[in-house]
Amino acid sequence: MSTELLKTDKNRKLIWFLSLSILLYISVYFLKDVKYIYNNVYIKFILTFLLSVSFVAFIKEKFLKNRIFIDRKTKEHAIHTDSIPRLGGLGIFLAVFLVSILYFYNDKTVLSFVLSALFILIVGLFEDYTQNIPPVFRLTLLSIPVIYVILVLNGVVFDVYYFELYFPIAFVITVFGVIGVINAINIIDGLNGLASGISLLGFLFFFLSVHGQNDSLSVLSGLFFFATLGFFIINITTGKIFLGDGGSYLLGFALSEISVLISNGTSLSPWFPVALFIYPIWEVLFSIIRRKKQGKNAMQADKLHLHTLLYLRVFKKHINDPVKANSSAALSILFVLFVLDFLVFEIRENANLLVLYILSFVSIYSVFYRMLVSFKIGKFFAYLLIKREEKQQVLKPAGEIKS
Repeated sequence: MSTELLKTDKNRKLIWFLSLSILLYISVYFLKDVKYIYNNVYIKFILTFLLSVSFVAFIKEKFLKNRIFIDRKTKEHAIHTDSIPRLGGLGIFLAVFLVSILYFYNDKTVLSFVLSALFILIVGLFEDYTQNIPPVFRLTLLSIPVIYVILVLNGVVFDVYYFELYFPIAFVITVFGVIGVINAINIIDGLNGLASGISLLGFLFFFLSVHGQNDSLSVLSGLFFFATLGFFIINITTGKIFLGDGGSYLLGFALSEISVLISNGTSLSPWFPVALFIYPIWEVLFSIIRRKKQGKNAMQADKLHLHTLLYLRVFKKHINDPVKANSSAALSILFVLFVLDFLVFEIRENANLLVLYILSFVSIYSVFYRMLVSFKIGKFFAYLLIKREEKQQVLKPAGEIKS
């Protein structure tokens, strides 16, 4: 089959899928009078997923060809071997935005939240385009929508269970905390599906936790979960589109601001979101400490993050396909985090147990990282692989026995 025919076939599939999604979208829009469809929030979540898949697939094809918003493979800390579009976050946002303005326009919390997220996305997209915004200027821009949410939605953390904070202190801690989580999600966006997968787990457990307690937060968690799921499926299977700074900032903002609003508007412990995202939070803090000890710039990118080392020293050595190795490393981390997050979900209202979990995670992470740096983890996997190959050799038939 010729290259042109393959391209045509891909375009036909893309057009077919987009047309089907648009048809479904129009059908749901014009069937507002059908009470079940219009009022059932899960139908809107499914629509969000279909729109996200459509937008992400379209962006992947178009921007890969046009070479715009491309992640350069020549970057010092890059581990991918191709130049990849950095606009996955745009597809996620468009899906959330369209469903929000059509079906949740009466919800002040949802609309204010989505408008703030738009500003965050724009800042990230500008960084994706230039890839050279000064850190201080970038952090200043990111603080604007955070302050907006604080003022409009009372999105500030006062009660940390053990004591209450005065407004000036609470304001500063909230702003720095939200920006910190935004950057944490950006930093762990180093493997296919890792940042989006961690975000999926966060939105899922948020939805399960606030469902029945706060309708607005339930809607926001559901919308972002299904929109992120559309990107995750394409990213983890193809590796041909990245979140980019726009996407990682968007997801980090959504996760951190929902965390703040959860702390104020539900019975959940304020330590629940911290425990849920302790991996990316500690990854950032640990990286800063590590770089300072090495005499390096704390904000300088490198290939020494836990997820990068796990990929380079374990999965890349034992899986020949780079995309499969990349995705397998991410999925292994996500599996462990799913088990741990489920544990956190079970103790979501117990501050003491949550703090104990956070301290335990930090300790175990530090030990595991040292083992990974010293190649002990890689040697363990290599030992298992060699033993498996030896067993296979022993089990192979030795040929016919001659008399």
